[in-house]
Amino acid sequence: MSIFIKHMSFDYKLILLTIVVLSIGCIQDKKIKVNEGPEIYTTLPVELDTFSSGSYVKINGVVGDNDGVHDVSIKINSSDSTTEYKNVFFDHIHDPLFNIDTSFTAFAKAGSTSTFTVNILAVDMMGYTNSKSISLIVIGDNSK
Repeated sequence: MSIFIKHMSFDYKLILLTIVVLSIGCIQDKKIKVNEGPEIYTTLPVELDTFSSGSYVKINGVVGDNDGVHDVSIKINSSDSTTEYKNVFFDHIHDPLFNIDTSFTAFAKAGSTSTFTVNILAVDMMGYTNSKSISLIVIGDNSK
């Protein structure tokens, strides 16, 4: 092969070099990763689940990320209040999967209906975030 290249004219060498450079330069990495935050999957509660006042509400799910989950924050708000109802924070997880397993007791004023919002925020080891919100309905006891 080297003897063949030595006897080629300069023009052919330039054309061959151009073809090689273009063919190598056009190779694309098909495995380009899009940097996204952790995936959040919840099993409980389900969107618009309805509970009676005083009910024990379980929050279950999984947060996953190939880069590792750094932290998960769960904030629960009620339409009855301007202040945060409950805040749960899990820090320095450093694993690709994290199981969410927490709960709270939901109260509503007698004779009224309250909407609770469960906000889950997850951050991976690279600092990318993702969030999920679930709304619940809590019905106050009419007999009070």
